[in-house]
Amino acid sequence: MRGRSPKCCICNRETRSINKELIESGALNYSVFCGKVNYNILSQEERIDVMQLNDLISKNNENLETPLIIDVRTKEQFDIISLSNSINIPLPKLTKIKTLEELKGAYKSDSRVNDKTNYYVICRYGNDSQLATDYLKNELKLDNVKDVTGGLNSWSHYVDDKFPVY
Repeated sequence: MRGRSPKCCICNRETRSINKELIESGALNYSVFCGKVNYNILSQEERIDVMQLNDLISKNNENLETPLIIDVRTKEQFDIISLSNSINIPLPKLTKIKTLEELKGAYKSDSRVNDKTNYYVICRYGNDSQLATDYLKNELKLDNVKDVTGGLNSWSHYVDDKFPVY
């Protein structure tokens, strides 16, 4: 374990600017504080927001084509909570897939995986899903792939406030 850093606003007791009250009040954005990176490597046309994805899922209930949601979080995170009908292909595993046939093979029993499928890639905050979307578009040459902006964190805020944020 690393020692205390004298420049850290938590470690340095003399300059500590973050305290229990600040954290409990919700005034501190923990993700930003911890250095959550926002990649923004895709164009707006390559992305979809959580409200649009929710609309697509709702339309599926009207017997239209089922959207295929690929969740690129770790298996452990996926097993804790995930969107119904999503499949889990962790980012490190996804980036080892080199062909559409291998993508199909990753989920043998899922008939939704084919060259006409509309893929929607999601993760916790929308950063790894951008990397995955970029990979699927550039390496597997799939045109019908979109990143879900803001990931499951946005899903919890805008679609389902009961969906746990961790």
